[in-house]
Amino acid sequence: MPSHYSETELVNAHSHSSHNLEEVQKSSDCGCFSCLKIFSPSEVTEWLADGTVVCPYCAVDSILGSMSGYLLTKDFLAEMNGRWFRKITRPPRQKNARNAIAVVVTFIVLISNIILPNNIWVLILGILGFVAVFMITIYYKLMIRRRLGASKGLEPGKYT
Repeated sequence: MPSHYSETELVNAHSHSSHNLEEVQKSSDCGCFSCLKIFSPSEVTEWLADGTVVCPYCAVDSILGSMSGYLLTKDFLAEMNGRWFRKITRPPRQKNARNAIAVVVTFIVLISNIILPNNIWVLILGILGFVAVFMITIYYKLMIRRRLGASKGLEPGKYT
């Protein structure tokens, strides 16, 4: 989807998001290009020591006041968000590694069963391999839940 705003416009607008306490206080409304909220300047209660306003909803210093000269619409704030808060994605390496382990264990069991038919140790090792992959998966999911809970400020063990 093409941008309705030029790179220059977005960069110039961004310059109004720092050292902007006075500008925001004089504005009729203001908007956050992090959480995309539009609100009254009277809702602003926090700012940094350098006079940069912090959003009362998401606590990010990405506030523009209407005195900046930019029309504060959801579309404009979304364009700013897309420019300054790009999403970073990472490949799911752990999941791929677990899948690779499961494939290798399966391959070893099949080959061993062909080479040593009716050998009980091959069956036992195969089962142990599958149990290990299953346990690694459960451990990984628990670690993700702990990290998510900690990042949300929840007590350990409480993931609601």
